[in-house]
Amino acid sequence: MMRRLLTLATIAVVLSVPAVAQQKDAAAQQVTRQQIEALTAKWVEAFNTGDGKAVAARYSADNIAINPLGMMTGAKNYEERVQHEAKIGGKITLKVDQVRAMGNDAALAAGAYQVTYTANPAGSQFEGNWLRVFEREAGDWKIVASTFTPVTKPTAITATGATGTQPSTGTSTPPATAKTLKK
Repeated sequence: MMRRLLTLATIAVVLSVPAVAQQKDAAAQQVTRQQIEALTAKWVEAFNTGDGKAVAARYSADNIAINPLGMMTGAKNYEERVQHEAKIGGKITLKVDQVRAMGNDAALAAGAYQVTYTANPAGSQFEGNWLRVFEREAGDWKIVASTFTPVTKPTAITATGATGTQPSTGTSTPPATAKTLKK
């Protein structure tokens, strides 16, 4: 009887260890999400007020960013970029849809963005999706890589070499002539 109780107690402990670990993982994921959301809110606020120094402070010194304007490396470049965006009336919103902790010191986050401008000759509104990689440096989260990908709307495609309106049914290939059928 004692052996049976000891076996049951051991099984209970073994089964409870993964459950406790899962609870800790879920709690850690939630804390990471809150921290990334807070950093993102500060980044948006700094961008929207044209504070390039505050935006640059959110990035690691050797980060890599890819966006519709090209590829950029290094946090220092953000000051100029943000100041330019402010001059053309740029305001951004970022929605944090997903955050995934990767260990204690790295995380991925993604979501949708929308940028509106009051004086941009290229257009007044752009939207798309963003993805960032974060790394903890000296206890603070920093952006080490990011990409902003615009969402484009599909356009009608015209066949190469077409000279007029394409038929809505059938084929756009001209019928074969007798000359091409002969061998």
